[in-house]
Amino acid sequence: LIESCRECNTNLSVVMSVIWHRLNEAKNSVCILLALQMLKNLLLHGPLTTISEALDGVPKIYELKSYSNSKNMDQIKEVRRAADQVYEFVVDISLLYVRRRRVAFTKAQQPFISAMETWGCYAGNKVPLTTDSQKMHALFR
Repeated sequence: LIESCRECNTNLSVVMSVIWHRLNEAKNSVCILLALQMLKNLLLHGPLTTISEALDGVPKIYELKSYSNSKNMDQIKEVRRAADQVYEFVVDISLLYVRRRRVAFTKAQQPFISAMETWGCYAGNKVPLTTDSQKMHALFR
């Protein structure tokens, strides 16, 4: 989902409108929590335009820091904690850029595995040597 939001099309605006819609549903704390987690992931891993989209909803995120519409105390704490994290990122842009830089650096440090290496490992490890040619041909279709 984050990768599709990186393209210059309407995916980011659609995802952000769904996030804002879910954040406005005060009855369902699970939807609110998932929307906050998605917003946090978009802020850390998504395009820079996510930051400007998130700045539009600062009052709503601030309001969720004192969320209390659920009967389950654990869910209330989780929503408040997630809202605190997202609010901290949106208000302190320098902290957000430091975290984005750290995430990008960690992603760059991960070894790149090409599709050919993955297929080669699969073919070498999973395909038995005693496979007849008809089955092998069907496998490569």
